[in-house]
Amino acid sequence: MTDIEYIASKKKGEVLVNLRNDAFEQVKIVFHANSTNQVANSLHFGLKPGHLFIYAKRWGERQGRWLLRDAGYLNYFRADKQIVHLTHYNTLAKQKLFSRGHLRVENKSGELHLVSRSILPIHERRIVLQYDDHSITVEVRDAYIGRCKVYWNFYDKRETTTGWFRQRKTITL
Repeated sequence: MTDIEYIASKKKGEVLVNLRNDAFEQVKIVFHANSTNQVANSLHFGLKPGHLFIYAKRWGERQGRWLLRDAGYLNYFRADKQIVHLTHYNTLAKQKLFSRGHLRVENKSGELHLVSRSILPIHERRIVLQYDDHSITVEVRDAYIGRCKVYWNFYDKRETTTGWFRQRKTITL
């Protein structure tokens, strides 16, 4: 039995996905396409297009965990610091962001496609969420111009991958 629901807000530029099946009591995915709006139920702002968070809790577990963690900030609550530095993120390494991202959601049988596109920097991130009664797989495809790094802030490590024009990563929950 697989139960999936999602809320997509093009104005806020984010998608919230809630999923459960026979293996997982709760899987939450937050996918963010804009940079200027807050992420749902948090104080976070200034995220890059294509930022992704994944939370998973198996049946019988006491507590779940963020597989792809939330963003980290330096000097976030200090009144004397005017600039907030984002320290951890799950998207491109490019720091400058000049345009809001555009969000698209496609619901297909057994798959949910989440797409974020931004013009400056030129970046498209496509999340393909494949699910059935016993497994969930998240495939992340990035396309951009030139050579770029993509940062992954997992619960137990931080990973950086570098490639030309496109990268692909598969996360099996």
